[in-house]
Amino acid sequence: ETALKDVAKLFRANWDQIFENMDKLMLDKTLLKRYPNQVSGGELQRISIVRALITKPQILLCDEPSSRLDPITQQETLKMLAEISVENNIGLVLVTHDEMIAKKWAHKDIQL
Repeated sequence: ETALKDVAKLFRANWDQIFENMDKLMLDKTLLKRYPNQVSGGELQRISIVRALITKPQILLCDEPSSRLDPITQQETLKMLAEISVENNIGLVLVTHDEMIAKKWAHKDIQL
């Protein structure tokens, strides 16, 4: 809960919007009552996405946002990220080593 409270206070965030983003990213609100060691790596990753969205960014840089997720949750999370970015007019930069994810989700593929 502290991980979101400080950013929410700083950016005067609407908790209803935070909870809506948590729902979209398949995070139960009761998760906020747990200690970090009681939360899975995938849940921590999605909490980080919610935390970043609180700031109402114009561009969101996502470096391997689904790397710790199982394939089904990975696809659902990427879909929700895309929907949230469209709904909120956020440019989304997706960094991934997974060629299948890049081909499916990228509008432009830049390989270094």
